[in-house]
Amino acid sequence: MNESWGMVSAAVAAGVFSIVGVLLGVFVGRRQVSAQAQVEHRQWLRGQRMQAYVEFLRAWDVAMEALSGMREDWQEERDAAGRRGGENGEDPKDGLTAWMQARVTERVNSVVAAASDAAERAVLVATPALEEQIGVALHSLMLLSSGLHLRARHRPAEPQWEAWNRGALEAVEARRAFFRLAKADLDFVPGPGAAPPIA
Repeated sequence: MNESWGMVSAAVAAGVFSIVGVLLGVFVGRRQVSAQAQVEHRQWLRGQRMQAYVEFLRAWDVAMEALSGMREDWQEERDAAGRRGGENGEDPKDGLTAWMQARVTERVNSVVAAASDAAERAVLVATPALEEQIGVALHSLMLLSSGLHLRARHRPAEPQWEAWNRGALEAVEARRAFFRLAKADLDFVPGPGAAPPIA
């Protein structure tokens, strides 16, 4: 009887250890799959953020180039209007106001709207700190655009660029700050057990 109890005990122990092993394997496997899914999702989200940030920076650069180009064109047109007015005996301000309003609307509105669209897409995937910085960078473009519209309507002949130039420098600094934060955000590489930065 001792031998048969020994065999039964061994078989029961083997069965218990087999069941515990299977349960442990299922638990560890599910945990590993869950951890891998989290890492893959974080990597996908990081890729989405990088794409949105790059699109926003491109749109911002195009808008800033258009705004700066508009400022240069303004000076050239003002000088040309002064020469034409002197030749024809007309007031150079008459044609300049209409030209500037049409040109600002045509050239600036679409690129600032594109930057705004890119900012919206970037905010959808951005970290909280970057959401705020996207808003700051976009706001700086909007202020410059508004400044051009106001100058076109009210002071096309003497736009007084000092305040606009300061705004342009602030806009460039806002873009740099966004770039630094975006780079820091994207430097984090998701891995198992690694928590993404909250900031």
